[in-house]
Amino acid sequence: MSGKNSTQGPPNKKTYVDSATGRKVNDYIPKFISSTPWYYANDALKVDSKSRKRRTDDELYEEITNKANDRLKHQRLNPDAEIIPNNEPRPGLGINDEFKVVAVTEDQDFEKKIDESSRRKKIREWKKKGRCENCGGKHPKSECLEKPHKVSYVYREKNDKTGAAGRAECFVKEDTENWDTKRDRWRGIDIDEEYIEVAENLKKKEEKVLNDFKQNNTDDTDATKASEGIEGSNDTDILIKAMMKNNPLAQDPLSPTVSRTLDEKPRYLEVIKTGEQLRYNPKSRVYKDLKEGYLNERGQFIPYLTGEAAEFEKMKKFARTIQSQQKKKWVEDKDSVHAVTEKQYATEISPTTAMLKMKEKEEKDKIIREAKRKELLEKYGAL
Repeated sequence: MSGKNSTQGPPNKKTYVDSATGRKVNDYIPKFISSTPWYYANDALKVDSKSRKRRTDDELYEEITNKANDRLKHQRLNPDAEIIPNNEPRPGLGINDEFKVVAVTEDQDFEKKIDESSRRKKIREWKKKGRCENCGGKHPKSECLEKPHKVSYVYREKNDKTGAAGRAECFVKEDTENWDTKRDRWRGIDIDEEYIEVAENLKKKEEKVLNDFKQNNTDDTDATKASEGIEGSNDTDILIKAMMKNNPLAQDPLSPTVSRTLDEKPRYLEVIKTGEQLRYNPKSRVYKDLKEGYLNERGQFIPYLTGEAAEFEKMKKFARTIQSQQKKKWVEDKDSVHAVTEKQYATEISPTTAMLKMKEKEEKDKIIREAKRKELLEKYGAL
């Protein structure tokens, strides 16, 4: 057959740049993703009666090469918004918990939005009787025309003491389209309230263990005092000694100890040819390379951190320095400082933000260092 075959693919693969977004066009995106459906535009058939016609490969190739078209515009949630490069690290947009009133008195409007989530007390509370369990309207749930809402918590006023005569406002968390907000671990959580609850539970467990231990070992501690001749010593120290004495691992001399695995290669065999200096630790009976770590006061070998571990340790040290400075400012002047800690420097809450802040500070320090070096070289005539 002669002539151009319309079913043949593009003659050569090239990389094109979208003029609207400034990004490279990927020619290997599947057709069912990159092709705009005929029903995407309003009144598509009225404008172009051939909008449902299947296009040939040549027409699709021409659309690819047209730099004025945004091929994936129909796939974006907000086509006019700025395209965010997700392959680069960036701080999150933050959490904005909004709440809607779903159960109120008969005269009150329930479309009001409340943003002050920290002033509400979290209580699991059923909505007003007779209201829709989905949207709060005056109809049963089976007749609700709105989409099903995911209701995780219902909020009421902290000082609400409404009796059987009526109910006060109940607040339900609003749905959001923000990816960061929906999948954030701290969304809808009051950190202070959660910390207090965890601390109280740990304190209760500790008190329970101590009380049980004191009841079981009261006679043993008296005998220990009498045998050792201890007068007026601390009861806590005696309890700790008795606890260690009753520990089965400390009591059994034949308890298993941690040993090296059989597949571990001795260090001295690796450095026979290189002649590196090794240090022999008689307690652990192993050779340690001092270039890879150091021995602490207890004779334990501590390896140096490398790679991402070293970077993460450096970031934590930077964050701790900033937090200590913030705490010092807060102690000196509580009125001018809004909080004891800065959340953007907390590696547990937002490690990406802390990493970007550390890089920003390193760049500033580098610029200051270079400027000072240049100034000294000019001063002494080296330039």
